[in-house]
Formats: sequence, C-alpha cells, structure tokens
Amino acid sequence: MDLQRALQDALQHHQAGRLPQAETHYRRILAVDPNNASVLHLLGVLAHQVNQHQAAIDLIQAAIQRNPSDPSFYNNLGSACAALGRAADAITCYRKAIALSPQIPGAHHNLGVALHQTGQVAAAIEEYRLAIRHKPDYGGAYADLSAALLTIGKMDEAAQAARMALQIEPDSATAHATLAKVNGTTC
Repeated sequence: MDLQRALQDALQHHQAGRLPQAETHYRRILAVDPNNASVLHLLGVLAHQVNQHQAAIDLIQAAIQRNPSDPSFYNNLGSACAALGRAADAITCYRKAIALSPQIPGAHHNLGVALHQTGQVAAAIEEYRLAIRHKPDYGGAYADLSAALLTIGKMDEAAQAARMALQIEPDSATAHATLAKVNGTTC
C-alpha cells in the first residue's frame, strides 16, 4: 500500500464531506501503520464531526501520545472536550495548543469561547483580540468579541466589533443579535 497516496485519497474524501469513505481510507492506513499520529488525529476529527466526541477524544489522545508537539492535535482535542461539556479540559487543551504555537488564531478563538462560557469574560475578550490580531479577517472572532463586550456593557465597542464581523460574514447571527441588543431592538 502506498501510504502517502492512501492519505491523499482519504483527505480528498474528508474535505469533500464524504466522511464514510474517508473513514474507510483512514482505517486502512492504520491497519498498515497503527502508530500514524496524523491519521489517528484525522480520524478523531472525523469522529468529532459526526458527534462521536468520546471516540474523537480517544483517537486524538492516541495521536498526541505519538506526537505531542502538534498544536492542531490539542486544539481539536479541546473542541471534542468542549462538545462533551468538559470546559476545563477544553481550556487546558487550547492553552497547550497556544503554548506550542502562539499564532494559531483558531486556538485563541476557541479558548475565548470556552472562557466566555465559563464566565471569564475579560480573559475571553483578550483571546478574541489575539485571534483577530493573528487573522484580521476572522469574522467569528469579531462576532464573539462583540457578544463578550456586550456582556460587560461596552456597547460602542460591541457594536463596532459586530459591524466588523458583518463586513466579513454578513450572515453572522451573533453579530446581528449584538447589534439588535445595542440598538434596543429584539428579533
């Protein structure tokens, strides 16, 4: 088996949303190379996508055991933990991803979401801003920043962040909701 070609095929299926085919390819690769950290990680990402979050955690943890230096592994592990309501574990994972690579906007955004959900709004705002600093066109981070700023009563800043989000993602429900609240209207 040409493992590189098999991985390319699996990724093509995965990226096209053909998840059962991608899973089949990933499992074939693991049958030949059971210690392939990248494939374990990708299979974990796939499991998370189909709401098999505990399986995702198990697979991504196995990937981390084989390669503890890939920040994307920790970021995706955090997302699987968050999906199971394990906010503290998710926060730990996101912080580990950021420690390994401080410029990952998605990890900062994900950490911000987890912190916001646990009531740590000031820390969440800082993480949203870091995500935006690393990716200035990050609409989701602007939208979540707007909601966090609204939470602490910074109406003008919340409206500004919401408008930025809408320039990037015109259909952002979070940004629209923030602007509606700032303007005193309800949806």
